[in-house]
Amino acid sequence: MSALRALGALASTGREAAASGSECTTWENTVASQRFAPPADRLGLYCVEIRTGDWDRSVRWYRETLGLKVLVRVTDDGYALLEMGTARLALIARDAPGAASPRFSLGLEVENLDAVFDRLMVAGSEVTRPKGHAEGFREIITSDPDGNHIRLFSWPSHAG
Repeated sequence: MSALRALGALASTGREAAASGSECTTWENTVASQRFAPPADRLGLYCVEIRTGDWDRSVRWYRETLGLKVLVRVTDDGYALLEMGTARLALIARDAPGAASPRFSLGLEVENLDAVFDRLMVAGSEVTRPKGHAEGFREIITSDPDGNHIRLFSWPSHAG
């Protein structure tokens, strides 16, 4: 299966809505409902593409260290599509992928920041200690094997 055909097969399954239908009374609930079902007149992010010189290592790191689910893996094409919540990450093999850019970073919301921090430490990744912010979230910053910056954050749990 070619990478393009695999993408087409996933296009319809990536558009599912997870909105609860209940009234949103807080800013956080409003943001949560909007991130799953963008209005019809707005664009939705399908995927972020990262070119890599060591495709196997990158796929393994994103899958095992960050815990992303592999949706499509086309070894012959050097193409993998991984699930990042409602968006996806495409890893594409290239002989000369270019240097990582400080102009952007991936920002990923996680449920358990401490567990992700522990996995990054076990994997030997350089990672900052969890830092709290006045807005209420905590974050850590790391880089993938190609040097692309990744900011992982979580909001406090409101269970209870």
